[in-house]
Amino acid sequence: MINILASCFLVSFILISYGSLLLKFIYKKKNEKDNHFEFGLFGIIFLSFISLLFNFFIPINIYFNNVILIIGVVYAALYIKINKKLIYSILLSSLFSSLLLLLNNVNRPDAGLYHLPYINILNDHKIIIGLSNLHLRFAHISIIQYVSAIFKNSILGANGILIPLAFCGSFFILYLTNKLIDKLKNNKTDISLNVLLFLILIFSFYSLSNYSEYGNDVPAYIYFFYSIVIFLDKDAITKFSAENYNKILILSIFTILNKIFFIFILIIPIIVFIYNQKIIYNNKLKFIIPLFLIVAWFVKNVLISGCFIYPSNISCIKNLQWYNPIETQNARISGEAWAKGWVDQKEPKIKEEEFNKNFNWIKTWSQKHLKKINEKFTPFIVFNILFVIFLIYPFKPYNKIKNPSNLLKKRNYKIIIIFTISIIGSAFWFIKFPLYRYGAAYLACLVSAASTIIISYYIKRKINPIILKNIIFLSMLLFIFVNIKRVTTNYKNYYYNYPWPKIYSFSADNKVEKKIPVFNNEKIIYYISDAECMYGYSPCTGSNNKINYKEIFSYKVFY
Repeated sequence: MINILASCFLVSFILISYGSLLLKFIYKKKNEKDNHFEFGLFGIIFLSFISLLFNFFIPINIYFNNVILIIGVVYAALYIKINKKLIYSILLSSLFSSLLLLLNNVNRPDAGLYHLPYINILNDHKIIIGLSNLHLRFAHISIIQYVSAIFKNSILGANGILIPLAFCGSFFILYLTNKLIDKLKNNKTDISLNVLLFLILIFSFYSLSNYSEYGNDVPAYIYFFYSIVIFLDKDAITKFSAENYNKILILSIFTILNKIFFIFILIIPIIVFIYNQKIIYNNKLKFIIPLFLIVAWFVKNVLISGCFIYPSNISCIKNLQWYNPIETQNARISGEAWAKGWVDQKEPKIKEEEFNKNFNWIKTWSQKHLKKINEKFTPFIVFNILFVIFLIYPFKPYNKIKNPSNLLKKRNYKIIIIFTISIIGSAFWFIKFPLYRYGAAYLACLVSAASTIIISYYIKRKINPIILKNIIFLSMLLFIFVNIKRVTTNYKNYYYNYPWPKIYSFSADNKVEKKIPVFNNEKIIYYISDAECMYGYSPCTGSNNKINYKEIFSYKVFY
C-alpha cells in the first residue's frame, strides 16, 4: 500500500507540473481560478502529446521517460509554488488513485488483448508501420495508452503504466467537487448550471468507482464531461476569449482521440467559433497545440492502418502497401455486429452484415445488452427522478413555455446545446454501437440536462447549497466505501493477493507467459500468443495469419 501511495504521489506531482506548463502556454497570465486537479488533467493531455510526437522517431523507453521525469521535477522546483494547497492536492489525488489501484484488476479482456500490448510496443519500439496487420485493434487505440507508456521509468518500473488511468478518474472527481462547492458558495451563480454540474458529478462518483472498468471508454467520457464543464463555466458564447476557446478546443480534440465516437463534442467549439471569429483569427498562434495534436494523430493512424479513421474505408489511402481493404471492411462490419449482440444469437445465426441491417439485431440485443444497460443506468435515472421531485414539489409551474425559443433567452441556452449534443450522440450510439460503455456519457448528459431543464422552469425557490453539499459528501463516502470493501474482499482471495493490478498475465502469480517467436533473417520480428498478449513481449499478436515484413529506413513494416 505504501509502495502504491508513494508511486501515485510522484505521478500526481509530475502530472500537475506538466499541466501547469501547458496552461501557462494557453493563458498569458496565471489564472487563479484554476486548481491543481485541473493542472493534473491537462498534464495527462500534455504528456500524451509528447509521447505521441516522440514515438514517431524513438521508443518511449525507460531512458526517455527518465528524462521526462527529471524535467518535470526541475520545472516544478523552479516555477511552481510549493505550498500547503499543492501538497494537499497531491496527497488527496494520490489517496484516491491508490484506492482505485489497490488489489484491483485491469480492464478485462481488452487490457490483455490490446491496451497493455500496445503500451509494451510503445516502450520497446518507435512507430511500427502497418501494425494493424498484427492485430486490428491496434488501429483504433486510445491516446491514453501514450501517457501510460511515459510512466515506465527507473523509479516506478513497469507498474507505472497503470497509474495515469487511475488519475483520470480521481483528478476529475476532485476537480469537479472542488469547482461545484465553490459555485455553491456564490449566490449569484445560475441555479441551472449548478444542477447540471451536480448531476454530472453524481454520475461520475457512480461510474468511476471501479478501476477494472476503466478501459479506453472511461477517459473519453471523463474528458467529454470536462469539456462540458468548461463550456458551462465560462462567460456567454459571444464573449469567449481566445484562451478559453483554446482550452475547450484542446479538451474536445483530446476527447475524440480517446474515442472517435465522441466526435459530436466538436459541436461546442464550432458554435463558439461562429460567434467569436475575430478574436480567434487574431490569436492563431494559440491553436498550435490542438492543431499539432490532431495532425500527429491522423498521421499515426495512416502509418499504422492506412486509414485516417479506422475502420472507415472512405478515410483510407488505398494504394498504401500496408493497407488491408478486406480486414478493414471486416473490422467495420464485425465491430458493429458484436456491439449489437451478434454473438448472442440463438441458432441459426445470420451473417454479421445482415444482422446489422433493418434493426434485425433489436431482439437479440434486448435480451442481453438492454438488460445490462437497465441494470447499470437505472439507479442514476431513479436518482434524477427523485431529485427533480424533491426540488419542484409542491410548487406549481410558474413559467409555461409557449414558444421553445424562450428557452434561449435565458442562460439555459448552454444547457439546450448540451441536451442537443446528447440527443445526437445517444441516437448515433443506439443505431450503430449500442453497448452501455460506449453510450454511458451521452445517456448521462441527456438525463442530466433534461432534469436540469425541468428543474430550471418549475422551481420557485433557491436551492439550499447544504443539501447538495451533503449529497456530494455522502457520494464521496460511498465511493470510498465501495473501494475499501473491494480491497478487503480481494485481500482474502488468493487470486488477487498482489497489490498492483496484473499486467503480465491474468494468472494468480502474474508471471510473464512465454510467447512463440516469429523470425525473419534470424531476427525476432514479433510474437504469437495463444491467450492474451498482456505486457512482456512485443510486438505480440494472437493471430496466426501470414504477415509479410520489411524495413524502410529502420522502420518496421508489416503488410
